[in-house]
Amino acid sequence: MKFNFRKIASVLASTVMLSSTVALAAAANYPSPFVKSGVADVAVVYPSSSLAAPSDLVAATDITTSLNSKLVTSGAATSVSGGDYFKLEKSTNKFGLNEDLNDIYSTLDEEELSTVLASGTYLNDANDEFEYEQEIALDGLA
Repeated sequence: MKFNFRKIASVLASTVMLSSTVALAAAANYPSPFVKSGVADVAVVYPSSSLAAPSDLVAATDITTSLNSKLVTSGAATSVSGGDYFKLEKSTNKFGLNEDLNDIYSTLDEEELSTVLASGTYLNDANDEFEYEQEIALDGLA
C-alpha cells in the first residue's frame, strides 16, 4: 500500500475550510444568543484557581468584557422579576467592594428569602414530626 500524502492533505484542508465556515457563521450573529435586546442571558464559567491555567481566567475576562460592552447601560432602570432575590444591603450599610458577605448579614433565612427558604414541620414514614428552619450562612467571603 502506497502512502498518498496529497489525498490526506486535501481531506485535511477541506475539513479546516468547513470548520472555519461554520465558525464564521456562528460569529456573524455575535453576541446573540448571549445578549438579546441589550440584556444578558449568560454565565461565563471557568475552572477554580487550582485547576485553571492563567489563560483560562484571561479568556473568561475577555469574554465577559466583550459581552458587557453589548449591554444597554442607559435608559429606564429595569426591575428584577420572576424569582426570589434579596439585596445584600441595609439602609445604613450597603455591600461594598472588598467587604465580607457577612458584614451586613450573617445568615439569610425565611424572612429574607421567603420563596426559597422556609420553616415548618416534616413528617416521616413513622409519623414522627421534626421541625426545621432553612437558612443560608454567609461566610466571610468577599
